[in-house]
Amino acid sequence: MTAKEFNTLLQTYKSDPISVERLYNYYFPRISARLQEFYDVSVAEDAVNEFFIRLFVATPTYYITCPALWVYGEAEKIAAEKGVKRIPEKLSEVGRILSTYKFDDLYWSLEQVDETSYAILELSYLDGFKQQKIAELMNLSYDAVRQKHSRAARKLRRLLGVNTEK
Repeated sequence: MTAKEFNTLLQTYKSDPISVERLYNYYFPRISARLQEFYDVSVAEDAVNEFFIRLFVATPTYYITCPALWVYGEAEKIAAEKGVKRIPEKLSEVGRILSTYKFDDLYWSLEQVDETSYAILELSYLDGFKQQKIAELMNLSYDAVRQKHSRAARKLRRLLGVNTEK
């Protein structure tokens, strides 16, 4: 879901109940699955549900540029209030990223990539899709997806100060 689509749905949910359903159906499984890397299933699901309740009680008036990371960050704060965070023995790639960097740094860094690259990173890391599937979903060539993913990941590493030299 693009930032523009997310913000439009967020602003229209009071007059259009389908907006609530689309936001919930899109983000609940993604964010819940990621939180389950660090929290019990019930804590993760409760946190995401409570996030949506809070969201619709106090809708942000500012534009959310990186919706997936923003939703995850807010839901993670709620999960931390509800349960004890655990670090699993083996983290997924996104789990490693989320446990290594501060949300503010990640959010700022993701704001620096274009919307297409952000969508590719979201589909890759949050949803676990392979680049070939992302190319099909986004109606792009495989080479374009591979190149945009590589450039965006390199840019994020640079912005986050990750030393990539060996």
